[in-house]
Amino acid sequence: PGTTYHYQLRSKALVGGTGRSRDFTFTTKAEAGISDLEIKNITINSAELTWKTSVPASTRVEYGLTSQYTDTRSDDAFNTTHLVKLTKLNPGTLYRFRVGGIDSTKKEFFSPNLTFTTDALPSLIDVKIDGVTEKSANVSWTTDLVSDSTVYYTNTKTNQTNKFGGKEFVRNHEVKLDSLEEGITYVLKVASTDEKGNTVESSEYTFTTSKDVQPPLISNVKTQSALFGKDRVQTIISWTTSEPATDQLFYQEGLVKGAPETATRRSDGYTTNHTVVLTKFKPGNIYKFRIEALDPSGNATKSQDFTILTPQEEATVFDLIITNFKDVFKWTGQINK
Repeated sequence: PGTTYHYQLRSKALVGGTGRSRDFTFTTKAEAGISDLEIKNITINSAELTWKTSVPASTRVEYGLTSQYTDTRSDDAFNTTHLVKLTKLNPGTLYRFRVGGIDSTKKEFFSPNLTFTTDALPSLIDVKIDGVTEKSANVSWTTDLVSDSTVYYTNTKTNQTNKFGGKEFVRNHEVKLDSLEEGITYVLKVASTDEKGNTVESSEYTFTTSKDVQPPLISNVKTQSALFGKDRVQTIISWTTSEPATDQLFYQEGLVKGAPETATRRSDGYTTNHTVVLTKFKPGNIYKFRIEALDPSGNATKSQDFTILTPQEEATVFDLIITNFKDVFKWTGQINK
């Protein structure tokens, strides 16, 4: 088939003469054949098949999970180059197929049985949530292919969804979620995308952040007073708390129960080391004060009452002389009469 032949016509006369024609040719009809078959652009759910035929022919692909092909793609147009894209395939699956068509003589022809395997999705296993605190949680999982790491998490109180992760391609994934709300249930799922852009997602998981119910402890209360001018005292009061907290001081002059208190402005930030400076105390007086601390969770605590005896006002030289005469001569008591 498909071969060119040469021939000549010869004759012989009765008297012995011979004759020969010129050279003639004819070509037998070509038999349909398939060449340059390629399988390319394989993804998790598609593949492209290309091939050539030696004669114009229709396009046909039969394929399935076994050689008992269950699916067909075809085009009745006659061509010598053929392209078929198979879609809606399953990830990581071996497919069997053959390509072919029908030529102008209505003869059907096919390639041998062949196979290809679609790309597999990353396999995502062993999702764990641990290290849950009031404000954070650790999420980890494993994939069989190197891929990136993303966690989608939803606050069930606000229904707000956020995502966080990393773009590094790894098999062992670890993501720490920060700035969570305490005492809130979160719903999360993890996702990984491999180097070919294939993404796999986990099912949903839930966790609940813990809630701080313990108030801060106040300790190491210290005071230091010094005269500030002739008739004023500067007092520094410092203390520590067992966790970051605001500070506020309440004080009164004297020890009378129920006397009016003065309060300092509550601090805006949270810290464990606290200092308050007071400049309105009078010399030689006794003051009572207490401390209040408030942590970020709203847990408040009050200290016991503390007392301060401020320094005496310094005497002048004249005051010292008069006092000395009072003690020695016993007569100065008449000076102010």
